[in-house]
Amino acid sequence: VRVPHYRPVMVETSRWKRDFHRWFTTDAALEVPIVAADSVPAAERTRFPLTSRSPTELPHVRLDGHCDIEEHLSHLQIEFTTTCPGLPHWIAVSYFPNWQVEGASRVYLASPAFMLVFPDRPHVRLRRRAVRNGRPDVRRSLPAGHGPGGVEVAGAHGKSLASEVPDDRRSHPACAHHADSLDRGLRHSPLLISASA
Repeated sequence: VRVPHYRPVMVETSRWKRDFHRWFTTDAALEVPIVAADSVPAAERTRFPLTSRSPTELPHVRLDGHCDIEEHLSHLQIEFTTTCPGLPHWIAVSYFPNWQVEGASRVYLASPAFMLVFPDRPHVRLRRRAVRNGRPDVRRSLPAGHGPGGVEVAGAHGKSLASEVPDDRRSHPACAHHADSLDRGLRHSPLLISASA
């Protein structure tokens, strides 16, 4: 969990997956979190005063202030304490709609596929509701790489995201940080599931 160096930007996009990928391949954009505009309710838009129509041409407005953050991550829960409530906090764990938050109004999907919250108070708790279609979500108890009905846990096929970053980009600190963080999210969180059939 960290406060980004630059204020998040709301991007007008109809294809957020494509545009988040474009963001990830652009060095100059990597320190600026983006969120898809259509995912932000009207009442919350004041939190994102910066907008863009491009995921790669972004305003860089630095967030000032030193923030101390203490975090605790478990299987279905993330807790952190911050000295900077009100500022955006970028959480390097894969977003999933079942995450519920206490201490902030909502959880936003932010690039590359992380979570973003604006704490209302110093202590924030995120819990992943282990329910799917009204039933207990048994996937959380499956070992990595296994799933029912030909379902594969993303990132459990032996390759890390960091290893798939092209050689010419691996040396970029922000790129390496995001790839490593996303790998950690996949290892510690049963969130990214893809059907193989």
